[in-house]
Amino acid sequence: MSAADRISGTEPEDPGGRLFWCCSVVGWISIGFGIWTLFARAGATRPAGFAAWFVGLAVAHDLLVVPAVSLVAVWLVPRVPRRVAGPVVGAAIVSAILALVSLPPLLGDPADNPSLLPRNYVAGLVVALVVVWGATATWIGASLVRRRRAS
Repeated sequence: MSAADRISGTEPEDPGGRLFWCCSVVGWISIGFGIWTLFARAGATRPAGFAAWFVGLAVAHDLLVVPAVSLVAVWLVPRVPRRVAGPVVGAAIVSAILALVSLPPLLGDPADNPSLLPRNYVAGLVVALVVVWGATATWIGASLVRRRRAS
C-alpha cells in the first residue's frame, strides 16, 4: 500500500479480482463465438479476406495510427490548458480508431463484400466524429462550469 493510499484510507484495486476474471471469461467466450461463426459461415464471411483485413488493420494501427496520435498528443498537450489535454487527446485517439475501423467499407468495393449495407459510410464517419468531439466539448464545458462553481 502506498503512502497516498494510507493517507486517504483507500485500498488499491485488486487487478486480478473477481470482476477481472468474470470479464475475461465473457471476453474469451465472445472471441470463441466470433471465430466459430467466422468458420461456420465461411461462404459468407470469407475467412481469408477477414484475416487479411484483420492483419492489415493491426499493422496500420501499429505503423500509422499509434505514431500519428502520439505525434499529435506531443504537439497538442503543451498548446492546450492542462485541464483539457486529457479529454482532447482521448477524443483524438477515439477519432483515429473510428477512422481505422471505417477503412474496410470506405476503401473496399461494396460488390466484393455482401455484408456491407447500402449506406453512406463517409457521412457515418463524419457523424461519429462530430459526436465524439461534441461529447468532448460538452465534457470540457461541464468540468469548467463545475470548477467555477466550486471556487
